[in-house]
Amino acid sequence: MKLQQQNRVLPFLNQYGAIVLLAILLAGNAAFTQGFISINVIWNLVTQGFVTIIVSLGMMLAISSGGIDLSVGSVMPVAAMITAKSLNLGVVPAVLLGVVAAIAVGCFNGVMISVCKIQPFIVTLSMYMAARGLAQLTNKSMVYNFTNDAFNSISRYKLGGIVPIQIVIIPIFILIMYVIVKKCTVGRYIQTIGDNCTAARLSGVSIVTTTIFVYAASAMLAGFAGIFETARVGAADPNTLGHNAELDAIASVVLGGTPMSGGKINFSGTIFAALVMQVIVITANMNNISAQFAYIVKAVIILVAVILQQRDSLKR
Repeated sequence: MKLQQQNRVLPFLNQYGAIVLLAILLAGNAAFTQGFISINVIWNLVTQGFVTIIVSLGMMLAISSGGIDLSVGSVMPVAAMITAKSLNLGVVPAVLLGVVAAIAVGCFNGVMISVCKIQPFIVTLSMYMAARGLAQLTNKSMVYNFTNDAFNSISRYKLGGIVPIQIVIIPIFILIMYVIVKKCTVGRYIQTIGDNCTAARLSGVSIVTTTIFVYAASAMLAGFAGIFETARVGAADPNTLGHNAELDAIASVVLGGTPMSGGKINFSGTIFAALVMQVIVITANMNNISAQFAYIVKAVIILVAVILQQRDSLKR
């Protein structure tokens, strides 16, 4: 009887654990954190959680393909610095240049992994260091300040003067990713490669093309996140922008129910888990708790989620 209960509980936690944890955190904060129930907290959850949500969507693709993308946190400042320093060309050309630079980094990662057969961990860890260094070189490791109201409005605009634009932008990104993952052939290819790369190759799946797409998409989303965050704060910081973004993204994907071994995507779980990551930060801030405590909590969440995934896979 106990074994049967475990067989039901573990799959449930892997599938819906992020939703359960988010509900617990929200209920706990509503009861014990003064001022938590307010529209400003909701707006902060969305605007400050924007980066984690967008970057997590890209990390979800990488992990479900059997890989990982540790470079996303450094791709953000690369795209941001290039965009900020190109604003004299106009907002649209500058943003396009930043996004193209991010995609180029992702394509390089994909080629190294699929063509040169280097482990994703090694490739993206190397790019994590190289991209951060490149971003710092663009302005001698100094923050690049700029004045451009049109660019700032990308992230600061409020619908009706109240609702942050991120409320609209996030669902657009989610919808696009949903179509790719659930409705497009490439979404099935990604999961097939993660489940069994050899079988995928024998069945006619282009490993190289699909892998390059995965890492290009991951980098592109990270680039967008970096650009939007730079527009929000009004300065491009090559040193701190994107710091630990890859860790929050990995935590969101794993807690969301996508196994580290790949082969499966839990789309909605990733989004709810990304919100969990931000609620943890808001909880710490509103209760005057050290930010380091939030890091510890996130680390514990990753470990517990991976343990539950492993136990669930062993039961099957």
